Amino acid sequence: MAGNVAVIGAGPGGLVAARWLASQGFEPTIFERSSMPGGQWAGLDGRSGVWPSMRTNSSRVLTAFSDLEHETDLVYPSNRDNFHYCVATRSLTERERKHLSLLQTAG
Repeated sequence: MAGNVAVIGAGPGGLVAARWLASQGFEPTIFERSSMPGGQWAGLDGRSGVWPSMRTNSSRVLTAFSDLEHETDLVYPSNRDNFHYCVATRSLTERERKHLSLLQTAG
């Protein structure tokens, strides 16, 4: 009983939810109010609690998705490393890839 489904937010949770929904045969559409995906990790326009040189207090082991390893060996990745990691989870359907690409170039 797959169909269209809306995912609100292109942060890590929204990207993973959309990815899982697509793997189950649904057609997710991600709605994001920011100009790029990443949620808190995007660090845009003062709407985020992170900054480019920030280091997290949770390790890459705890924040990793089960099927995607971090590209860094740092135990506590920087904000930029985490953002790129979150964006790497975008192996969604072609429709979602185009949508996220538009979000990245908007603004």
